[in-house]
Amino acid sequence: GSELDVIIGAWLRFFVFMGVAGVVSYLSEHLSADKKALQESERKYRTLFNNMLEGFAYCRMIYDPDGRPADWVYLDVNTAFERITGLHNIRGKRVLEVIPDIRRLTPELFETYGRVATTGRPESFEIDFLPLKMRLKVSVFSPEKDHFVAVFEDTTRRHAAENALRVSEERLSLAIQAT
Repeated sequence: GSELDVIIGAWLRFFVFMGVAGVVSYLSEHLSADKKALQESERKYRTLFNNMLEGFAYCRMIYDPDGRPADWVYLDVNTAFERITGLHNIRGKRVLEVIPDIRRLTPELFETYGRVATTGRPESFEIDFLPLKMRLKVSVFSPEKDHFVAVFEDTTRRHAAENALRVSEERLSLAIQAT
């Protein structure tokens, strides 16, 4: 009987091994397919991200000991960000490194970005971005606490054209009143 027990035991181990191998094979095939799908999805979003016309910056806020926004780190930016701002290779850098006078010239940016990163409530605004001498239309939201995403477009030309039109209308109105 012991020889039979050895043979039965060997077959049982063989079937258990084949079962485990089958499960591992099945899981690795499906995980691999999921991983490929994830990589494809990530590639699509990266393409979209880099071909957006608007600048995009994903940042982590840095606070001072009193909890006030003091600086931020650029975690990721897109191609349009670099094209619009002229700032390159800034991933991982702090804004005060990249634009040293930003806090003095646009303190309201720190307040707004800090408020959004803290509360999670999105905001939109236009700003004369003095450090780079441009007018920007900005939408900012927070994907997670203490982080924010700023999506912006350069409205400098449009703003200048609107101002020129307003001045022309005022002059025309004055000329009509003078007659």
